[in-house]
Formats: sequence, structure tokens, C-alpha cells
Amino acid sequence: MNNANAVSASSQSIQTFTQLVAEGAECWKKAGEVLVELVDGGLSLHEVSEQCGANITVATLTRFEQIGRGLLLHDLLICEYPAAKYMARLPFSEQRRIHDGGVDVIIENNGTTETLKVSADNLTSAQCRQVFDGEIARSASGQKAYITSKSQEARIMAPIEHVTNPYTVRGRKCIFNRGCELSAAQIARILVEMA
Repeated sequence: MNNANAVSASSQSIQTFTQLVAEGAECWKKAGEVLVELVDGGLSLHEVSEQCGANITVATLTRFEQIGRGLLLHDLLICEYPAAKYMARLPFSEQRRIHDGGVDVIIENNGTTETLKVSADNLTSAQCRQVFDGEIARSASGQKAYITSKSQEARIMAPIEHVTNPYTVRGRKCIFNRGCELSAAQIARILVEMA
């Protein structure tokens, strides 16, 4: 088979694959609606799982029930990017908005902040922690507060440098040149120097 025929054959196969995935997604929506009818009719998810067989777990049925009730965007079932698990906790309208249009991400750049529009599948795990907070997507000011909070935590948790002379005594004043950790003996020596 020459290259042109291979490209044509693979193009047709790709179209077929894409069509089948789309049809499968529509079937997931219908399956979710049927499951909702079963649950509303009195069956528990455990009972449905037992009747379906070992391949369909209660966790899987939970997602299908969410789809059937319009609580989960069916596209998120097969998404493996980090934002998908965070998006699944959001209201349906937010899931759709972020899936279709991306989300604003605040970044710090040389002391200033910038806003980037990032598609959900391109968000890193760290950006997801910044953008999502439980069942909401943070606003720009919420993200700035998150960044500030993380910076403060990093400063507090930064290791303290142990230097030989982190202070200077001038008369009855002690000037600390940088953050430091002093023992009781060192403090006593400073007081003697100041006396």
C-alpha cells in the first residue's frame, strides 16, 4: 500500500473511531438516565451492581447516576488529565464552561500577576490546586489569595540559616542581620556584650 492510500485509510479509520466514541458517549447519557429510573424505582446501586456483574462497580454506577441526573458532564468519564477529577466536583454548568472554554489562571511574573486562559486538559496538578477549591473554581482574587498564602507558608517553612555571626552589637542595641536561630547560651553572650 502506498503512502497516499495509507493516509486515506487511516483518515477513514479515524473518522469511524471518532464517530463510535461520540455514539458511545450518547449511550452513556442514556445508560445514566436508565440507571436513574432504576434507583428512583427503589433499587440501590449495590443491587444494580450485583445484577450487572463484576465489571460494573458501585463507583462506576455512581458516575453514571451523576450523568443521568445531569450532575456530571459525560465527557469527564474518559478524561485523564488532572483537572477532570476537580471538575467532576463542580456544578454541571461550571463543568461545561471550563470543558468548553478553559479557565483563567493567575500567574506571577517578576512581581506582577498575569491572567492566562488555559484549557482544562493543559492544567497542571499545581495549577488545579490553585484554580479549584472543593466545589468551586476560584475567582481571580481567590487565586491571588491562594498564591499569597502559599508564598507565606513557604517563607515560614524555609529552613533557618545557621551562620556564625548573624547579629551585630552596637552599644546597648543588638542588630540582627538576618533571620536566625539562637541558643540560650548565645542570647546570654549577646546580653553580656550589651552590658
